[in-house]
Amino acid sequence: MKLLAAADGSARSDRIIGLLIGLLIGKPVAARRQRDLVLYAMPPVPRRASAFSSAPQTRRLYLGDAEQVLRPIRKRLAEPRLRAHVKHRAGFPAGQIRHVL
Repeated sequence: MKLLAAADGSARSDRIIGLLIGLLIGKPVAARRQRDLVLYAMPPVPRRASAFSSAPQTRRLYLGDAEQVLRPIRKRLAEPRLRAHVKHRAGFPAGQIRHVL
């Protein structure tokens, strides 16, 4: 079984992460080897805007935005020492969710 939690920094996604942590804590250790994933998918920078910035600048923008959302989630997952993959992707959310599953 795969568990996927989409994170966006909102109170609702924070509740979902809490539910994910509750599910992971309740799993036996052998079952925790499954693929549990927290994903933050951000829409791509529009082409006209990205034309005025370099590729490294755009990557820094994506990384900074993702870290702002994912840092508190990583911290919450580290407290009970849970191993969930926390990733960020640039692209439209539906396509990125389909890509990681």
